Amino acid sequence: ALSAIGVEHLPEGGWRAVIDPRAKESVTLREVHLLKPLVNWKYALTTLERAKRYSKELGFTLPNTEKEEIWRVFSSQSKEMRMGMIERYKRTRHGSYGILEEVSYRFK
Repeated sequence: ALSAIGVEHLPEGGWRAVIDPRAKESVTLREVHLLKPLVNWKYALTTLERAKRYSKELGFTLPNTEKEEIWRVFSSQSKEMRMGMIERYKRTRHGSYGILEEVSYRFK
């Protein structure tokens, strides 16, 4: 939800900042929240890494409910799709954050 901040171009040529209420809530609670439903769900593992990284960088928490939503999306896919999601994650990851280890633990 922290990324739910944008700019709107006004007809008279000005600009207006647009901050989604979910972004405000994340900042107020000092928690990283996901925008749901996950639109780009094929990259759910990358989303999980980013959420973990953001929480660490900002000193926020990442609620278990948010992490479990990502794992729910991942686990609801066929084995072939999960394998594709893992491959996408390997191509897009920037760190470890224990994602692949957790995949191994959860899906032996």
